[in-house]
This record gives sequence, C-alpha cells and structure tokens, in this order.
Amino acid sequence: MLDLNPVQMLHLVTMLDLNPVQMLHLVTMLDLNPVQMLHLASVRRFVASVSAVAFPGQGAQYVGMGASLVARSEAAARVHAEADEALPGLSSIVQDGPASRLNETRWTQPAILAHSIAVWKSVLADDALPERPDYVLGHSLGEFSALVAAGALPFADALSIVHRRGEAMQDAVPRGQGMMAALMPMSHARAQDLLDAWADAEFEDPHSAARVVSIANVNSPSQVVISGKAQAVQDVIDLAKSSFGVRRATKLPVSAPFHCELMAPAATAVRAMLEALPGGLCAPAMPIVSNIDAHPRAAGGSELVDALVAQTTSSVLWYPSLEWLVDPAGGNVDTFVLIGPGTATLASFLRPLMAARTAAGGPELRVLEFE
Repeated sequence: MLDLNPVQMLHLVTMLDLNPVQMLHLVTMLDLNPVQMLHLASVRRFVASVSAVAFPGQGAQYVGMGASLVARSEAAARVHAEADEALPGLSSIVQDGPASRLNETRWTQPAILAHSIAVWKSVLADDALPERPDYVLGHSLGEFSALVAAGALPFADALSIVHRRGEAMQDAVPRGQGMMAALMPMSHARAQDLLDAWADAEFEDPHSAARVVSIANVNSPSQVVISGKAQAVQDVIDLAKSSFGVRRATKLPVSAPFHCELMAPAATAVRAMLEALPGGLCAPAMPIVSNIDAHPRAAGGSELVDALVAQTTSSVLWYPSLEWLVDPAGGNVDTFVLIGPGTATLASFLRPLMAARTAAGGPELRVLEFE
C-alpha cells in the first residue's frame, strides 16, 4: 500500500486527471485506507473548485495578534520582520499595546494588513491551498491585503500607504464628530429609503454639512452600516427604530466615519500616494473583486488606482460582491478561503448564501478559515 500524504495525492490526481470511475479503480489498486480515501476525495473536490480568497477589514485587531503564528511559522515571522522594517515599532504596538494605541486608525490598518499577509504567506508555505485562487477580494482595508496577495502592490509600499491612509482618515474628521453604526435588520434598498426619508424630513438644505450620512457597508441581506456626522447618524438610528423596523443599532468602535463624503481629503491623499508609486499598481495575478461595484478587475494601473480612491468615500458592496462570486453567470465560485483576523465575521456574511444554496438543493458552498 502506498503511503501518500495529501499533497502527494493532489499531484497524483492532477497529473492523471481522473474521472470518478478511474478514481474508484485507483483506490482499489492502491489499497488506500479510509483516511487516505478522505484526503483523496477532498483534494479532488478542491481541484475541481472555483475559489476566492477574502481578507478582513478594520475592527478585528487585538493586542497580541499573530504571536502564536509567528512562533510556529517562519514565513509569518519574515512578514512581520519586513513590517517592522517598513514601519518601525509596529510589532511592539501589536504585541504590547496598549489597546488604545493599536485602535488608532493609523496603526490599526497596517497591523491588520501585516497579520493578514503573514497568515497568507504561512498558508502558502504550508501548501494548504492546492491551487492558485481564481479571485481575491478584501473588505474595505482588506482590499489592500488582496492587492498584495495578488502581486499588484508590494507589501512594504502597502504598509506605508495604509499607515498614511489611516492618518488622513483620522485627520479628515475631528475625533468624536463622526460615527458609524450597524443597522439590523436592514437591506441595502431599505437603507436607501431610510436615508431619503430622513433627509426629506429633517433638512430644508439638502447640501447642509450636518446631514452627511451615507451607506458605508452592505454586509449581508440584513445588515447595513451607516456613516457620517455623529448627531446625524444618531438621528437616522432613531428614525430607523421608530419607522423602519430596525431592532438593533450597534455603534462601531472606530475613530472616524469611514466610507462617506467626509473622507474626501483622505481620498485625495490616497490618490497621491498610489500615483507616486515608482512602478504603479501592477496587473493582479488573479482578478480583484472591487468594493465599489462588486465587479472583478484584472488590469493594473489607473483602473485599480481609481477604484481604491473611490472606495475611500464610497459604500463597501461586500454582500453584492459575494453574490456575484457565487452566481454561475458571474464568478461561479464554490469555495471561499478566509484569511486573517476575524474570519468568523466574514464567514457570518456568507451564511445567507450558504442557506440559499441548501434550500435550493444546489452544490455545497465550502468555507475554509485561516487566522
């Protein structure tokens, strides 16, 4: 009996391009034990799959993040060493805190990016993924992690950019004057109706700076995040609860109101940084599904720059991106690989799609998590 590990089985299956009947003959001929048969079946399913890798955004950070991974993975340790060269002191803030400093946007963003790429490099070094993903995407800040993973943006440059991006976002709105809140249950269309009703009822001047509230994130069919001026967001929350059936409104622990027009100065700063890159943004090795329109982008250069700049002030269309990916007429993805801290949150956004697949009797949607 051959003693094959999963990677060797992968090579065997891909080399022979076996159909199910041929696989049965192979199992009989090699006298595989049940564990080896399970490995062979899982490898075959993954080889035939269409996969997307997803990276998280801000909010999953914690003091001590990544310590256990660095201790066991040389690949991850190299990433964090490179991060400290690009941003001296980053590892100290992540590992020693205090949490109040780590939660400053200028440090949160590079910390999340560094850990996400450390996990990604560790997964690749361990041969945990038997083939290159077909798509990548990232939630807000995670879009920069996706660019690094796809080879479109050097890691050190990405760290510097998101560090300064965080500073620009914080400087755009004085602390305490902005707010973000997650509304549940709330759909994308219903949220737009809510904002329209609030604007019509509350303001004679529709261009008043005090009325700035936008849809920041569309995370699921029942969760939308709004962002804007603190009092305006609170007023929208009150209307949502009184007239739009919202049962829960959770104020997010962030230091600025992201993904709304108040971030315009930060968007200008992001454009300047991206356009100053010596080599520009390269074409990604696999298409990146963009936050701004839930469509894939395979070209580098100005197309990616424009998308990242627009993302700073636009809604993160996360759930529409997931819908496009699983649509047979879109990405036709059946496997999601979640990378970085807080994968449980990303997994929760996939549950409605998984439930819909089950209800329709369709093929299983696989989710792999690496933290």
